[in-house]
Amino acid sequence: MIFLILLVSFGVSFVGFPIIIPRLKRAGIVGKNMNSEKQEEVAEMGGLVMASGFSAGIITAIIMRTFFNVFLSISLASILAVLSTVLIVVIIGVFDDLISIRQWMKAIMPVFAALPLMAIKEGYSMMRIPFGGLIDFGIFYSLALVPLGITGAANAVNMLAGFNGLEVGMGA
Repeated sequence: MIFLILLVSFGVSFVGFPIIIPRLKRAGIVGKNMNSEKQEEVAEMGGLVMASGFSAGIITAIIMRTFFNVFLSISLASILAVLSTVLIVVIIGVFDDLISIRQWMKAIMPVFAALPLMAIKEGYSMMRIPFGGLIDFGIFYSLALVPLGITGAANAVNMLAGFNGLEVGMGA
């Protein structure tokens, strides 16, 4: 079953890149290839294709859960919250590429992407700390650690954006 999800995600990404990249170049959504001597133009926003592949995989998992009774241990609310979080981060990235968001805003905006996960109190507030035992973070986990984690991950991707495509593969 997981193989089917991976196959759908890979298929959408594999088919999507050759279709989207030339269109992005024609639309002028390009940047300089800083890793080559010629510094030729390369398409930006390739993450849209990866996000489409991820979304297709999630939708496949939801279909399998609904009609074939697999993945029942994972709540539908959790699946949709993760999908919403990823899509909000993608929308922030698109806005950044199109209208160039200020640096301080890029650091803060991913907090809003954490809202779906915060709303359903996703995750476990108890963590086992090496040599420290079990710690229960309580509400602090949902209200502080989840947004911090989402913001950190989103900004790590944003920091790698100068390396022409490396950030897209980071989520793969």
